[in-house]
Amino acid sequence: TSMRSLNVRDNNISNQGWCAIFDALRDHPQNKIEEWDLSGQSINPTIAKSLAAYAAVSGSLASLNLYMNEIGPEGAKAMAASLAANGSLSKVLVSCNRLGDEGTRAICEALKCNKTVTELDLSGNADAYGGSSNIGGPAGAKHVADMLRVTGSVTKTLVSGNRLGDAGATILCDALRKSTVTKVLACRPAHRPRCAGGLRSGPAALTRHQAHEASTRRFDSRRLCHL
Repeated sequence: TSMRSLNVRDNNISNQGWCAIFDALRDHPQNKIEEWDLSGQSINPTIAKSLAAYAAVSGSLASLNLYMNEIGPEGAKAMAASLAANGSLSKVLVSCNRLGDEGTRAICEALKCNKTVTELDLSGNADAYGGSSNIGGPAGAKHVADMLRVTGSVTKTLVSGNRLGDAGATILCDALRKSTVTKVLACRPAHRPRCAGGLRSGPAALTRHQAHEASTRRFDSRRLCHL
């Protein structure tokens, strides 16, 4: 029987240790691990490269949670390469990783071709004390918007806490309005926990109809579902 789950969280694993784990999984693709929760595990660019190499050849990994780590633009580029090759991932959470404009562009470019990812979390914690945008503000919003216009699979995207401003919010609204696939641009209301993993819908979701309303008139982005 192949291993389907593995939990090694909160063990103070070193760079070398994490890389050894992911390298072993890469070299034994018969494993059937379906989900990795790596939130808050100090995953840096070095570890992200080993993780990406494993994810690229995995035929079972469906959910990857990298919330609150340190992959940065360099790690994001490595993960983007794996997204372009992977054919099983459906949920990708890279919130609060300081991807920046460059890292966001790499991931969004990869998702233009990916056919399996349906949920994407790019949220930041810019609205918290000492927090920062994850995607690089309005510049990153443009890359997300470009992806939303052409994606063949992403139906939900979380972008709250990124200091999008009116310009970035307008770009995203216009992309959502024109998308034939993406139905919800999820945004978290102020009373919910900042940058928590997972995607929201209901009152916190901006539907395509609401995007049309917002993109055809002037508005204050702070009123737009707390973008």
